[in-house]
Order: sequence, then C-alpha cells, then structure tokens
Amino acid sequence: MEVKLEKLKRIAAVNDVSGFGKCSLTVALPVVSATGVECACIPTALLSTHTGEFTGWTFRDLSDQMLPIARHWAQLGLEFDGIYSGYLASPEQALLLEEIIGTIAGGDTLVICDPAMADNGRYYSGLGEGMTEAFRRLCARADVITPNVTEAALLSGVDYRPAPHSRDYISRLFDGLERHAGRYVAITGVHPAEGVIGTVVRDRETGEERSAMSAALPGMFYGTGDIFASAMAALLVRGASIGDALDAAGALASQGMHGIAYWEVMGWHNAEWMEKGRTELIRQLRRMNEEQLPNLGISPHAPYTLESEPFVDLPDIARQLNMRLHIHLAETPLEAGTYPPVLTTYSAADWSDHDWESYRQLKEVGKGASAIQFVDQLGSLGPDVHIAHGVWANGEDRRILRQRGVGVALCPRSNRITNTGKDAPVREYLEEGNLVSVGTDSLSSTPTLDLLDDVSMLYDLAREQGYASDDLTHRLIRMMTLGGAASMGMHVGRNRIGQINAGALADFAFFDIPVDTSSPAGIEETLETLVRHGAGTNRATVISGREAYNNAW
Repeated sequence: MEVKLEKLKRIAAVNDVSGFGKCSLTVALPVVSATGVECACIPTALLSTHTGEFTGWTFRDLSDQMLPIARHWAQLGLEFDGIYSGYLASPEQALLLEEIIGTIAGGDTLVICDPAMADNGRYYSGLGEGMTEAFRRLCARADVITPNVTEAALLSGVDYRPAPHSRDYISRLFDGLERHAGRYVAITGVHPAEGVIGTVVRDRETGEERSAMSAALPGMFYGTGDIFASAMAALLVRGASIGDALDAAGALASQGMHGIAYWEVMGWHNAEWMEKGRTELIRQLRRMNEEQLPNLGISPHAPYTLESEPFVDLPDIARQLNMRLHIHLAETPLEAGTYPPVLTTYSAADWSDHDWESYRQLKEVGKGASAIQFVDQLGSLGPDVHIAHGVWANGEDRRILRQRGVGVALCPRSNRITNTGKDAPVREYLEEGNLVSVGTDSLSSTPTLDLLDDVSMLYDLAREQGYASDDLTHRLIRMMTLGGAASMGMHVGRNRIGQINAGALADFAFFDIPVDTSSPAGIEETLETLVRHGAGTNRATVISGREAYNNAW
C-alpha cells in the first residue's frame, strides 16, 4: 500500500516573549502547533511580564537577533508557508521585519500582521505615534491584518470610539484602511451591542463582510487577541477559507463549548512504549488532571500507527483516570477483513497460535482479521469508546461495535479527500441500529468544519445506498445532536447535552432557513431543508443558556 506523507506546514512567528502572562509567543507557539503547523519563532523582545496591569516589568530589546535568525534560516533553505507578526518593540523593528519578510518569504508565503500597539483608546506602555506609521507600511505588505478597534482607528486615521460600535463606524474603519492593508482585514474586539463582542472581516477584493460574535464576559482577558490571530494564521496556512478560519478561531478564543479534547497517541513501537511511553503519558495525564482541565480523553490513533502494547495499555490507563477513548478505525483498505462477515469466524484462525506485535504484522502474513476485530481482541473496545470513519466495517465488524456499545462518527467528506477507496456503509449502520454520529475530521482533510456539509452528504449517500425510509431527516438530525453526545457519554447525567429536555444544558443553534409549520408536511419539508441545505446558515449559538455566538451582522 502506497502511503503519501503530507508536507508539514510551517509558520514563522515574530513576536515578543513574556515570561509571565499568556500572550504573544507563549500563546502563538502552542496554538499554531496544536493545528499541526510547525511554529518557528523570531523573538522581538524579552519581558518579565506582559505590559498590561503590571508595573516594574523588565525589558530586553532583541533587535540585534531578529535579522541574523532569518538569515540563518535562509542559509538552511527553510521554507515558510506563513509569516505571522505581532508585538514589535519599536518602529525600527518594523523596518527589520520588512527585511525579514524579504529574506524568508517565498512567492506563496502568506503574511499575517497583527499590529499589536494599542487597546482601549491608548498605546501600549513604551509605544507611541511612531508605531502607527511603521505598522501602516507593514500592513500594506500583509495579506491579512488583525487590528483591534483601537489599532484600526489609529491606522485608518478615524477617531477612536468606545463601545458600542455601530455598523457605520466599523465600515468607516474598513474604508480608512484601504491604503494600509492587503486583501483581508479582520477587526477584533468589536462590540455591536452591550454584552456582545466579536470580529468582523472584510474581503477587500469582493467587498464581502463576515462576522463572528459571542457573549462578552466581564473583565479584561489579556492574550485573547493573540489566541485569535494565532488560530487564524494557522488555519489559513492549512488551507481554510477566511470564513472558516474566522469561525474556528472565534470558537477557540471564546471557549465554553461542551465536548472532549483527546490526547492523541501515535507512532509508538512496543519496546519503546514499554520503556518510556506509558510512564510519560501517565505523568502528563495526571498533571492535567491535577490542574482540573475538563473533559480530557485519550486517542490511540489507529492500528497502522501504533503496535499492540499501546492498544492494550491505553484503555486501562484511560479507565483508571476516568477518561474516554477515541480511535480512527476501519478508515483505510488496509484495515478491511477478508473473512465472510459472519459471527466469530476470524477468531480461531487468527488468534490461537500467535501473539501479534502489530496489526500490520498480522496482515503481512495473510491473516484475514479486520482492524476492528484486532483491537477488539486486544480489549480496546467498550461503551467508553467511539471511533471515527468505520468505512471498511463489514457486517461482523458492525455487530462487534453494537455489542461493545461503540459509537461511530461518520466523516464522508474527509473520506473522499483521503482516498479511503469507498464510502462508509451509511444504510447498513442506520438499518442495523449502530450508534452513529457526524464528524468532520480536521481541516487537513476536509474543506470546512461545517457539520451540516457532512450531514447533507450523508443524506445523499444513504439514499444512493438504498435507504428508503421516510425517517432519514430525523435520523440525521439525531446523529448530529444526541448521537454525538451519546458517542462521548455526554447524553446522561447532570450536564447532559444533545437534547432539548428538562434538566439538560441549554445548548442549541439557530439557522436561517425557510420555515413552514402550517402542517405536518411543512414541518417535514423544513427539517429536510435544514439537513440538505443548512450548511452556512447558522446565525446564533447558545451554550449553557449563554449566547456564545451571534452573527446578526
């Protein structure tokens, strides 16, 4: 089987290092890295703390290191898909950054500039009017800029206004930035109304504007702009559209969504795992538990990226720490079984006389067990597990999943892009009664993170595969709500989600589609419209009874 390795995307982040306080490079490095993009750093200054609400902080200017770092990278032949800049200590550093861009940027390098110099109507400590002109030059060279309202006012020459910010005022800021920006301008920290905050983006080529709004929490949260800009830069480099990057970055910065963040484990061989992998993982997970980080799980990635010992150990570790598990399973042709799909025909033939080091080893000697059967024999499956894909699951595999209480997240668009060789058996999953939900996979293998794009495709696949029942729209709505919650064990208990019921958390979304409630047939037509054409129509989201997103603009 030919395996194609995707070239790792790389961003050069030019920003300060604040020893204390979550901002600048201490935010950019983990956020960019978490998206699967390599983050290389050029520090502009070293500070003991960030400059907000602290006094007596130490400061070291690193101007003399910036250009030598870039030149060394150029000598090494390093290529960068993006250059993302933030805090600069002086106008002189802006000139250095222009030279750095000329040194390491290629023809397709995306330049993202966060003109971090002011907020709440005033310059940051140590900066002044000279930064405005310096950032104007830089922003003119950038493809995307992410000023807050204060910075947009300074750059555009428009008088600064405190909240609330009218649509007319934001339009004036956009208009004033015409000469000082590339294609996209994202103005952050926009307050269109009391209790609402978000970002508005204008595409200068088309004039189109998009916004992502959420509830404004009381207080001042330093570093949220850095989180947003870092997430947007990474997602754009990964190939996301500006709209998808806006939505995803906004969700990351606003927090509050219910779900599970899985710690992915991959690439371990048995000996190395036994020697140090298990101990290191337990140490990290216990540390995160002690810090009371919510809703963590473990993801043994896939049978083709892990050998047998991790698959034996990881479920035990997860269960000892009261964590759930997630596995990419039955995604590739390699993971298909070759025995007739009838009850337990594989077990005696493949397991009676050998302890397999890995699933790959089993397949190399011609054994016919599927990947689902393999991990089941290792004790990895249970009601605290959900899998992604399940494309190559035959009848016996699907029976095992039902028997073990394992949910399946179907990701049809990702499967087409990653060349799984066929579509998942949607009809069979529905007719046989498996617990199913809807997934998107990541932006590395899907064009958007809009769940309804996948729901629409699942509708078409089910019909093409012969699912004829009139309940299809209802089944799909259940899949993307209660099905997802149940797959993660979050459909029961005090904080249950995925349902509109007494005692459940008030998590729901509003969609801008035609609605007809005048008759049962009209209601059914409305539901089908949502399922087939609902992508891109979300206008507001409520999480735990709190307005988390409002796209009224």
